[in-house]
Amino acid sequence: MLLPYRRRQGGGVRLLAADGAASDSSLFDKQAPVSDLSYADSTTGRPWAECGQYTSQWWGVDLGSEVYVGYVRLQNRNDCCAERLTDVDIYLGSTAETYTGNALVKSDVSVLSNVMLEVEINALGRYIYLNRPSAAGLTVCKFYDSSLFDKQAPVSDLSYADSTTGRPWAECGQYTSQWWGVHLGSEVYARYARLQNRNDCCAERLTDVDVYLGSTAETYTGNALVKSDASVLSNAMSEVEINALGRYI
Repeated sequence: MLLPYRRRQGGGVRLLAADGAASDSSLFDKQAPVSDLSYADSTTGRPWAECGQYTSQWWGVDLGSEVYVGYVRLQNRNDCCAERLTDVDIYLGSTAETYTGNALVKSDVSVLSNVMLEVEINALGRYIYLNRPSAAGLTVCKFYDSSLFDKQAPVSDLSYADSTTGRPWAECGQYTSQWWGVHLGSEVYARYARLQNRNDCCAERLTDVDVYLGSTAETYTGNALVKSDASVLSNAMSEVEINALGRYI
């Protein structure tokens, strides 16, 4: 379910999907200044999301940085011209201002009138483009991308996020034997977090955990307590509702 967004400058709507051992879910609204009544219709010369990268056949958006895109959702219009969101190719890569030079990650995507379609991507890139090569005219009413920021490096899947060993998971540099934190990059609306416990031993180390979110770096003190006494079973992933704004969690 998509909740209200926070407005940011730039192009594209990003839905950060929580997945993996510990990550955040945040919503960015980059739709401005196009209103709900204005279609993302490249034939009219109106660039949806201020992307500035479009022709009568293709449209693209800068995601702000290289991210792992899990999937995108495309919404077709419901009044006419549904064919303008058929036979669409999706490109993702590092080349700006044109879809050429980027990788073709999905081809021949078609969306029915007044339908939102989820399309699996599972690839890295900064610029994402929709191209309709079969005919002129491309219309997109709504566009969402689900991007997972990988903050696990350099810890491998075989290395645990265990602060008692002195190994800082996600290179956050903010941890002690009792707490761990990560910088989300900017203030975002965190909808939920998912926590994965280890499966070999010591499951009690992810029990009775308090979750803090706010604008204070390097320590949890000074940030808001958004969830208390969270406990995760061995080899289980638990989703913890947050619904708050913050930069450090």
